[in-house]
Amino acid sequence: MMTAVRQFGPLGVPVTWTARTWSDASDAADLRLRFVHTGGPTRGMDVTWHITPAGTHASNVAIVHDFTRHMALLGDELFPHIVDRWFVRPIAGRTLATFKRLAEQAPAGTSAP
Repeated sequence: MMTAVRQFGPLGVPVTWTARTWSDASDAADLRLRFVHTGGPTRGMDVTWHITPAGTHASNVAIVHDFTRHMALLGDELFPHIVDRWFVRPIAGRTLATFKRLAEQAPAGTSAP
């Protein structure tokens, strides 16, 4: 189970979901972390983090989310749009910023915790 807190000003909203997670290093120029959400409001979301080396101590990261969910009266796109805008983007952005901070704090010649 994965958890996060989505801040709306002083109000913290707990968010939980489950996902199958694995890495794919078959292409050194495009390392991938994969997440397929299996439970929670984002069940069915397919996420790929593309990590591409960009020099000796740098990488570029692109996060791709594929998510549709049919809901009666809302159709296929409204719920995924709300989830993406108000939850996925802020949580993924904070996660990525934390990974970046940890990597930059790691002493030279070691890997981040």
